Amino acid sequence: MAKRRTAAGQERMRIISQLARKRKEMMISVYAMKIGIYTKQLAEMFGSWFIEVIGYVLSLFNDDDQLRLASNIVLTGGPANLPGLQERVHSDLISIRPFKSFSAVSVLPNCTLSSWYGAKAWAHTDDFKKTLITKQDYDELGGDF
Repeated sequence: MAKRRTAAGQERMRIISQLARKRKEMMISVYAMKIGIYTKQLAEMFGSWFIEVIGYVLSLFNDDDQLRLASNIVLTGGPANLPGLQERVHSDLISIRPFKSFSAVSVLPNCTLSSWYGAKAWAHTDDFKKTLITKQDYDELGGDF
């Protein structure tokens, strides 16, 4: 059976390819740095990328939802451990938000594994079971389904 290709699916693949190229370039530059000495620069490099993504996501919502979302941004994963990242993301977030709007950035304790714990908890819910597709559906509709 032929895969159905939608414009949205092709756009997602284009964006993923661009991100993969950027990630590869970023990883090369990260390995070139001496992490013990340049942790501040790493936080700034990751922080600038995060704020672009956060700004784009916030722009997809109305003003009230933007305010609610910006007041509860949580950094998780290994890079959240970088010294200065939380402060950098918060200061950049303030610069892209309207004047005197509230924003908060927090880092979870044990942030390296917190995403895994969240996914583990979600896997035990009924919502997770509703999102599963069969192999037959995947073969027929493709990964864009």
